[in-house]
Amino acid sequence: MDVEHPSSPLREAEEELSDLSDNDALLEQVLPLQNRWALWTRLQAGAFDSKNFEDTQWQKVAKFDTVEKFQAILQHVNPPSAFVAGVFQTLNDNLLGGGGANEDIMDGSSRVGGKYVDAVAYFKEGCFPVVTSEQCRARWDARLKAKQTLPLEVDAMWVDAVANMVGEQFSHSDDVLGLLIAPRERSVVKIELWLRTAEEAACRRIGAKFSKILRKASADFYRKTGEKQRTPWNDVVKCLCLQDEKRRVLYRHPIKEQVEEQGAENEN
Repeated sequence: MDVEHPSSPLREAEEELSDLSDNDALLEQVLPLQNRWALWTRLQAGAFDSKNFEDTQWQKVAKFDTVEKFQAILQHVNPPSAFVAGVFQTLNDNLLGGGGANEDIMDGSSRVGGKYVDAVAYFKEGCFPVVTSEQCRARWDARLKAKQTLPLEVDAMWVDAVANMVGEQFSHSDDVLGLLIAPRERSVVKIELWLRTAEEAACRRIGAKFSKILRKASADFYRKTGEKQRTPWNDVVKCLCLQDEKRRVLYRHPIKEQVEEQGAENEN
């Protein structure tokens, strides 16, 4: 019976594959995220209803805590441009089951009991994307008008904002709870950055970074695609208090005086 020599090509190949496998495992271990995150989608029945944002309609589709898993989810999640363009996305209902291997992948190929996805959110595990949550104290809103913003431009802004959040690129990142995108009005889509603090210094620093990320993503989109830019996004984000029913505006970025000066310069 032939005996395989320890230094045979087959043995060396097996050892190389084993080393590669070990390296892959090591690579996964050294690329953990600082926090564990969850992907949520909101199911809406029938026509868009901005006044019926019930927490019972939210579904947790995926959770992740590594860079690799986050990248895989981004590749498989349908972008928000579908509902930005007025066409509601749908989910494959076999992906909404509990705990299966497909838990981490969203598919836009079918509907779930006649309901449609009209909002997507990435939140830290244990946090919930509703204003009634005790953890949520404030949020920055970026208001994107459908007539002034291309759906694919919104996709670029959304992905960059999510990547910066998951990558802990915000100052006071411990105070950042999550991001949500949804059509809040008939012709307006909002990207919302939710916070666990309403303290002015922290909120203003986070808001400035948020505005900068969205502005850069919008500019990069037009530069890369060669699309003709519509009315540029005005870079204005507003921070709302989630601890009172009126959702009063706490802060603006840029501050109101800066916005008025910028508008006057544009007119001249």
